[in-house]
Amino acid sequence: MALDVTASIEIAASPDTVAAYEFEPANDPSWIGAVNTTERLTASPIGRGSRVRRLGAFLGRPIEWIMEIVEITPARRLQMHAIKSPFPMDVTYELGPSPTGTTARIRIRGEASGMYGAMGPLTPWIVRRSLLADLGRLKRVVEARQ
Repeated sequence: MALDVTASIEIAASPDTVAAYEFEPANDPSWIGAVNTTERLTASPIGRGSRVRRLGAFLGRPIEWIMEIVEITPARRLQMHAIKSPFPMDVTYELGPSPTGTTARIRIRGEASGMYGAMGPLTPWIVRRSLLADLGRLKRVVEARQ
């Protein structure tokens, strides 16, 4: 089942400030609900070709996924491709200036399969709800750090 879900939120901080936190994999467990731990598989700094392993759970099931950065524009865009995941996916973080600070957007595209594909039309709704919760945590964390 094809999946293409986008969610966004306004954050009262500059794109540079948001990117410094959001684009750093070590911070993932603090704002991505499905992530318990991360491990860099390539050396710092984060850039094209960098890989990160994430361990966590989604819908009550343990998952491991490895994301590779395929595109990065400092303080604006980070695009990742899943090397290993429950289903093939691409994840894009986009940041843009807004009157209140930054519009933060996350897009997930992929081909939901297995248990995720079997949920049919519920899958996009569940993924969007998860992304909105993640963005809400990102907003709280970034704004509290200012």
